[in-house]
Amino acid sequence: MTATIGTTPAAAHHPAPEPAPVSRQLLVGRDDGYGDLALERFALAPGARVWHAPAAPCDRLLVVLAGRARVGVEAGGPSVELAADEVVHVAGGHAHRVDVLAPGPGGCLEWILLAGPRPDPQP
Repeated sequence: MTATIGTTPAAAHHPAPEPAPVSRQLLVGRDDGYGDLALERFALAPGARVWHAPAAPCDRLLVVLAGRARVGVEAGGPSVELAADEVVHVAGGHAHRVDVLAPGPGGCLEWILLAGPRPDPQP
């Protein structure tokens, strides 16, 4: 009979890494030939602080890909809860915030943010 003492799977010594609190990836930039549009992908880990976006001159669409989020406009302003495949419009000139209500299958709240064309400057 052969016995092995004191061995454990490698995973017991090296647990899977925790997801980064915030991950941000630019998918389409304003210089990529799609007009004046920008598309970014975000992931926010549970327990991370609320993610804040400053006011922008353009309209933005926030689409939840995985998980559940609370998205609010301005500090103390109205908010909406979104699940996967739901979208909210953030009008130009308004800041917004995103909070994780429930992570998606990958362990994070995931969303994309589409920033529309910048408004024409007023004469």
